[in-house]
Amino acid sequence: MLRLRRKIERLRAEGADQAEIHAALAEIKAVNKERRKVPSVGPINPNFKGLHSCRYADDFLIGVIGSKREACEIMAGVGRFLTDALKLAVSPENSGVHAASKGVPFLSYRISTYTSLY
Repeated sequence: MLRLRRKIERLRAEGADQAEIHAALAEIKAVNKERRKVPSVGPINPNFKGLHSCRYADDFLIGVIGSKREACEIMAGVGRFLTDALKLAVSPENSGVHAASKGVPFLSYRISTYTSLY
């Protein structure tokens, strides 16, 4: 994907005609369309969910590829583990489920998803 974006930048810098640029944009759209067809669950185990995490000191962020309900269940499970097993307090004002498209503050940064303009 990055290769295709760089190709468009190079074409624009070289002064390519609009037909070449539109062809490269069409290729990017086709690749994006194919990527959206990839399921977010594993083909062998439909209960498999994509989780991504980032931790710094006592702050952490968990990204869930799935529904809001599933994210709430994961958050509740992590909260139970932290309080029951590790005897740590979970701050309700600093905890929550947020849409990645809207972003969430984390360590003085705003973390969000990136949506391509191409």
